Parts: sequence; structure tokens; C-alpha cells
Amino acid sequence: MRSTALAGLTVLALLADTTAMAQETPPSPVGPTSLGTGGLAPPGGQVRDSGAVLLPRGPVLDEIVDGSVELPSSGGARQADSASQQPTTSGQLVPVRLRTASGRGTTVAGRSRPLFDRQGIRTGSFLFLPTVTANVGATSNIFKQPDGSGDAFGEIGATAALRSDLTRHAIDADLAVNSRTYLDNSSEDAVTYAGRIGGRYDISRGDSLSFDVRREHQLIDRGAVGEVLLTREPIRYDFTGVAVGARNTMGRLVVSLDGQIGRFDYKSAETVDGLRLDQDFRDFNFYEARVDVGYTTGAATVFGSIGGELRRFDGDPLINRDSDVVEVIAGIRGETNALWRGQIGIGYLRGQFKDPNVDAISGVALDVSVEYLATELTTFRLGARRRLQNVGSAISAASLVTEVSAGVDHELLRNLIVSGGVGYQFADFIAADGSSDRAVADVTARYLMNQRWRLNANVGVSRRENRQGLIGDFQEVRGTIGVNYGI
Repeated sequence: MRSTALAGLTVLALLADTTAMAQETPPSPVGPTSLGTGGLAPPGGQVRDSGAVLLPRGPVLDEIVDGSVELPSSGGARQADSASQQPTTSGQLVPVRLRTASGRGTTVAGRSRPLFDRQGIRTGSFLFLPTVTANVGATSNIFKQPDGSGDAFGEIGATAALRSDLTRHAIDADLAVNSRTYLDNSSEDAVTYAGRIGGRYDISRGDSLSFDVRREHQLIDRGAVGEVLLTREPIRYDFTGVAVGARNTMGRLVVSLDGQIGRFDYKSAETVDGLRLDQDFRDFNFYEARVDVGYTTGAATVFGSIGGELRRFDGDPLINRDSDVVEVIAGIRGETNALWRGQIGIGYLRGQFKDPNVDAISGVALDVSVEYLATELTTFRLGARRRLQNVGSAISAASLVTEVSAGVDHELLRNLIVSGGVGYQFADFIAADGSSDRAVADVTARYLMNQRWRLNANVGVSRRENRQGLIGDFQEVRGTIGVNYGI
């Protein structure tokens, strides 16, 4: 049996180099909204493995990554599509954010706790926030199969965040690395990483330019609704993206223009019989632009946005996957009152495919992310999204995914936060008969020992029914427990 400590030494060595990379780490995206999954997340809402590392979310409606903390954003396109993850995910390592607010009017996750909040290492106008996490866990169905077997694992991860504290402008960076080793199934061992750098240039009060550059190496979750392939090892992919944005404020009227380009490069895998399974048909570039107009009334903003996305695949001998997507959304965001905040957006989504044998699809577009501060100790969360997503089937152009999630964060003690979440996804495959749905639920507890040490525990269940491809229905129970150290 290989020791997770050896993998951990590799991670820590990478962390030691993060000071040199501080000038090339991640920022925040570029605008209040973004097409598809938004920001530099996979435009198709690529579902990452539960051991993936995630970087900061976007500005207005950031979803809580693990039910408790998130990074601040310098403003811009939203990062990951958390609804495509499980409602709360314990395996993702994200640096703690800088909290400033306290008391009623702030969420349980965002509330300041001076006795337990990390202080970081200050260097001039910059704050450096490093963390290291070690977890052990077990799963009842490692391969996500109808007759799947269980296994135990250990993982170690590290994150490093750099935040500026300038009177004008902003620059920030993030690096995250995670290494996981299984007890009996080495095929599932993996190291994932993600890095980003970004910033904001303030032209005047209310007017700014922003940018975001990031690079990721991730795993695809075997249990994702779009995965239909049986492989010896999880499929890996690299993502590279660049986003820019501009914001102009004219009294109560705010206009944002965002654009981004990116590429997904999937690594070939092997079938269970050892045959090469080429994944080049999934590689693609995307080009995205969005205009968002908002009118502020008090703490809330009424908005409307229109965005377009072009996906251009490297080529597929069976079907032309190239597509043009348009999404129009309107709604309200911000704080509707002292207890409700977030975004409710509804509109129209249309995808036009280049293949003459694939019909265009259209329907209702959803972009909902709401928090309700029920009491000073309890915050409820609700999310919904509808989008086009890339799939692993060579005979399907894409899938139309509808997803909803709900969660709650409760402050049992000042230093003990318990979170629960449920989520449901339904994927309808395009140009191929079949569909898939997945339901998940989990509970997470975080104990803040002091400003540096934290204990975390998570248990979750997942169920998927698949009606396309070679992967059958499955159920899984998964649990982790770990310790986190940060400065």
C-alpha cells in the first residue's frame, strides 16, 4: 500500500513555490452574469470529480463551495458552476475568504468570527493566505457501477491565496493542489490542480476594467449525468481560459460587458479491456460574450442580459458538435430586504447546431441563486440552472441539463457550523435517445478550533439513473473526515 504522505510531500513542495507564482495566480471573473456556467467554468458545465480543486467564485451570487467558506472576488465573470457539483462538496479545498461583516444581515458562512478568522501574512499592500488540508475517507461505490465495490482513501491538499489591499484597483491570485490515493484501487489515484490570476483597474468611481486568467487540470466525475463511458481510469482534462470585462455606472444604471475565450483538452483513456479510448472528439474551444444592464433601486438591482457562446470542436467522425448558443435572462439581484439576497433570473435559451441532422433546441433559461437569513444562526440556500452541457457520448451533440439545489447552514456554536444540502439534475441527450438523472444529499460539519486549526467531517449519498450509454444505475455513500491548517 502506498502512503498518502508521499503524495502529500509533492503537494507541499508545490505550495513552497507559490510565492513565486503569486504574480500569476487567479483573479475573479468579469461581470455580474455570464453565459452557460458563467465565468471561466466549463461553458458546458463540466462536472468535476469530488476531489477536484476549485478556485474563487464570482462577485454577486457566489455559491458556497463546501457549505461554509468561499474566496472574495475582485469582480467579474462567475467561476465554477457549483450546481453541477454536489450541493455541498467536502473534497474541494478552497482558501478562507476575508470577512468584514458581522451580525444579522450576513450569512452564517460569511459572518466574521474574530477569534477564529485567519489573519494571513501581510506584506505591504498584499495579504497571503496559505492552507494545508489532510483527509481520510471511504466510498461504497468507487467506480459508480450497479454492482460497485467500496474503497478507502487518503488525500492531502494545499491552497494559497494572495489578496491586494489597495485604495484603488485590485489584483489577486490563487493556487490549489489536491492529491488523493486509494487503498486498493490505484487506478483512481490522481493529482489535480488549478491556478488563476486576475485584477481590476478602476477608471473612476463605478467604472472599471477587469481580467481573469486561469489554468486547471481536473478529473471528470464518473457519476456525472453526462458520462456514459466505462473506462479503466477517470477521464482527465485541462482547461485554459482568459476573460476580460468592463463596467460603467451612470447613476442608478450599471452596464457590464464581458467576454472570454477558453479551451478544453480531454485526455485519452482505456476501456476496461485495455483498448485505447480516444477523447479527441470532446476537445473544443469556446468564445463567449455577454451584455448586462442593471437598474439599482435601493439594495436590489433589476437586470436584463443577453449572451452568446460559440463552441467549436476539433472534429468528430460521427456528429458535428459545433454549436451557437444564445441566452436571454431578466430578473432581480442583490438584497430585496434584510433577509433575502441573491439572484432570480428567468429567460430564454436556444442552441443551434452546425450538423444538419441535429435540430435546434430552445426553452426556458434559469439562473437562480438565493440565500434566506432565517435567523442570525441559520441561512437557507436555493439554486436552479438550465444550460447546455458537453457529454461523453460520441453520438450525442450535447445534453440539456436542468438542475436544482437547496441547502442550509446552521451555527450550532460560534465555532461549530453544520451544513446540509440536496440536489437534483436531469440531462436530456441531444441527437441520441436517452436521458440521465442524479440526486445527491450530504451533511457537513466544521469545527473551528482556533484561528489556525479546523476539523471537517462530511457524509453524503448519491443516486443516478442512466438511460443512455454503457453505464448503469448506481448508488453511493461517501464520507470524509479531516483537519485543515491555515495562517
